[in-house]
Amino acid sequence: MKKKIIIIGGGITGCMAALYIDKKKFDVSIYESKNNLGGVLSDFLHNEDSFLNGVQYLDVNTKWYSEIKKFFKGKLNEFSHNYGSITESENSMLFTNKFAVPAFTNVDLNLLNNTIKKNLNSRISLYPKKIANFLNLYLKKFNISSKKISWDQACLLHIGRVTILDELKKLKKLKMQNKVIDDIYAIEKKNFLNDQTFNAALPNKGYNNFFDDLCKILKKKKIKIFLKSKIKPLWDNGKLFLKKDDKQIFSADHIIWTGNPTNLIKEILNKKIDSFPLKIVQYSANIEKKVENFYAQIFSTNSNFLRFFSYKLNNKSKISVESIYDRNEINIKEKINTLLKNINFNYQLTDEKIFKNLSVRFNIVTKRDEKIFNELKRKALNTNLICGPWNIYSRNDKIIYFKNIIDKL
Repeated sequence: MKKKIIIIGGGITGCMAALYIDKKKFDVSIYESKNNLGGVLSDFLHNEDSFLNGVQYLDVNTKWYSEIKKFFKGKLNEFSHNYGSITESENSMLFTNKFAVPAFTNVDLNLLNNTIKKNLNSRISLYPKKIANFLNLYLKKFNISSKKISWDQACLLHIGRVTILDELKKLKKLKMQNKVIDDIYAIEKKNFLNDQTFNAALPNKGYNNFFDDLCKILKKKKIKIFLKSKIKPLWDNGKLFLKKDDKQIFSADHIIWTGNPTNLIKEILNKKIDSFPLKIVQYSANIEKKVENFYAQIFSTNSNFLRFFSYKLNNKSKISVESIYDRNEINIKEKINTLLKNINFNYQLTDEKIFKNLSVRFNIVTKRDEKIFNELKRKALNTNLICGPWNIYSRNDKIIYFKNIIDKL
């Protein structure tokens, strides 16, 4: 009799897990709460128009991409990815098209030996005062305490590394001598990669269309997909059961939980994770200009903007700006035009209509959350529950994590 495997969560991680399980000829099902697969990889729609819902590129250089690419011949746009960053305070603005991290000049470098990875605050304290002060001011707009956030969450906030543009040669030397310097400072990729390009891809018709196609592919492989499924976890004597739509109760040989673990943790541990909510608004517009795929991280202490990206979708040139939501935000077109000027985009919005899309994100992990995740994993040992790597940011690392587990089933 075939092993029965259930996957909770229909994002790209859950879909790839299903494909790996299918290779082992197991019975596999995906349960997704939304009315389509994709998770965070999605588009937002306005009438007949659509825009990417955030900067979500597919990494061409990963093994899982090469495995899924064969199903989408002619439907993916691969490109050499360009990026940059703005580092802006009350008295200065610095743009670079060589880094996507906070960038500084005129900073005295200190040689550091402290290796205590206590929290994000201890990581920031390793920097010279000018950089540390800026990062602490920058984090204030997220309304989170750096003392509560994990050391590794710097990557999720895009401050895993910073750079000093006029000290790159010195940084290169220090990075080879000191592990801490290597961990928290960035230098140009040409110094450590033979291939300096970051190859990425986007679906030509957007992620909604991409996952509609992927759903059909999975079904052809006899992978069962249940959309709009309200799943409640039930823990009974060391075994996980699932209750669907408050009616049907069932289980499986293995249940892989790739989605939000909030209800799972509440059921098994009777605990609640911190889950800092971050309300994001995205401003998007169609523009009359041929664009390349480009994004810029925005590190500003006097603006709500977080990221800018330009791209093509359905043969239309588009720009989008992500921002922390502020109900009192005004003069948005003027602010976007200032941003376009600062990144040398050579375009100004005039009569273009700006479309807004709101979303809430819960992916900032605290030190307390990490302890809860580890407690749940210990509880799940030798049971039918396979926990997700909820403290891992990289999509590629998440997929590899599940593949390694599936290979041993």
